[in-house]
Amino acid sequence: TAWNLDSLTMNNAWLRFRSVGFKINVTNNLSITGADNRIYRLELTNGVVACGGDMTVNKATLVLHTDNTTGSKVSCDGNFKLTNQALMFLYCGTNSAAAPDTTALVDVGGTMTVDTTSWVYPVAINAFAPAAPRFDVGNLFVGTGSGFDASIQGWSGATNKSTIGFGPGKGGTQGGAGHGGKGGG
Repeated sequence: TAWNLDSLTMNNAWLRFRSVGFKINVTNNLSITGADNRIYRLELTNGVVACGGDMTVNKATLVLHTDNTTGSKVSCDGNFKLTNQALMFLYCGTNSAAAPDTTALVDVGGTMTVDTTSWVYPVAINAFAPAAPRFDVGNLFVGTGSGFDASIQGWSGATNKSTIGFGPGKGGTQGGAGHGGKGGG
């Protein structure tokens, strides 16, 4: 199922597409603006948000879920900006040969800006074989007080005191592997 639009402007709205694999195709610009990022958002599961122009999330939230069969995708031909406490959650599925396409993809032709205390949160839904999102961007700008935060979203730690954690780079005792670094312990 798809929704094809010339442009899309959301102001103080929460729009969730429950249909798995829903596609939003916007020929020009897409804007999601809210007064509170905890309330105002756009949510899709295994969905695609395709924008031919610029995309802005302003004090609102973009949530891309997965049901662990395929991953969600954001494709923006222009610039993609998260600003004024905007949030983006990218849920990724299992990292395995049996499910190779369950990660999220963010593809930006221009500049991706994460600014003014805005954050991107990659979230692994399977702590025993987590996938990570992929970002293909022309340029990346991360402002002061903003960033990407995958804290506590990597491999699982030990399930009891007699085992060690999971994943490459796992800690020596109970810590799980970090995103690109050694786990604790």
